[in-house]
Amino acid sequence: MKARILWSARTQSGYALRLIAYAPGTRQLPHAHDRDSVTLVLCGDLVEGSERGVERGAALSVVAKPAGVEHENWFGPAGAHTLQVELPRGDRGFTTMPDVRCRWEHAGPACRSLLRLLLLADSTTPKASDAVTDELVRGALAGLPLMSLRSAPAPRWLVEARKAIERESTPVATLARRAGVHPVYLARRFRAQFGLSPAEYRERLRVQRAAALIEAGGPLATVALDAGYYDQPHMNRQVRAATGLTPRALRGISNILRPALPGIG
Repeated sequence: MKARILWSARTQSGYALRLIAYAPGTRQLPHAHDRDSVTLVLCGDLVEGSERGVERGAALSVVAKPAGVEHENWFGPAGAHTLQVELPRGDRGFTTMPDVRCRWEHAGPACRSLLRLLLLADSTTPKASDAVTDELVRGALAGLPLMSLRSAPAPRWLVEARKAIERESTPVATLARRAGVHPVYLARRFRAQFGLSPAEYRERLRVQRAAALIEAGGPLATVALDAGYYDQPHMNRQVRAATGLTPRALRGISNILRPALPGIG
């Protein structure tokens, strides 16, 4: 099977939670969901296409998706594990606006709440109450303000600047010179379009690289250097700030990715 539900539960409040494993190379044709949902990528990677363009998700990426938004997905050579939470039908928990699109966040505040929610599903922890579940889901949603479909897409030069940050350690001044704009203007437009500064975006990418390497195994000191940190303590601080977990605890998430988990709520 290309997608397999490892675990699912529904709370009394109506939240539907699913831990899903996607096989390597899986492609999902264009489709839409009838409920608002929020999804955390735990490991692996995927590419999602919609009318607003293409977004790449990896470990610690979170996407909030309003009901009815058509999208398609391609999963990478390692497949992916995701935690998906669907809101109750009729619960417009994201926004009261009728014209919203998906919002992605990478290694940001929303992943902290969703990781805690997953940990509460582990057999070594007490069952989560509906109140705790609601609080964690709402916390994740609060970190993902949706954007209007009427909002202008990013100009090409800004998209190219973001791609350059993703593949190289280029100073903002150099990116601005390539784009023919002032560095301050680039930083201002970057924050307005993507919700964080170029430096913050670069740091979140580094946390994501570290998360993928942590999950794969190997000495944490080596992981820190390979992810681009000065040393392991530096990585420990940044990973904990982003996820609420130490690298060792984050590695323990892999123990949760197993065929059966007890219910929540």
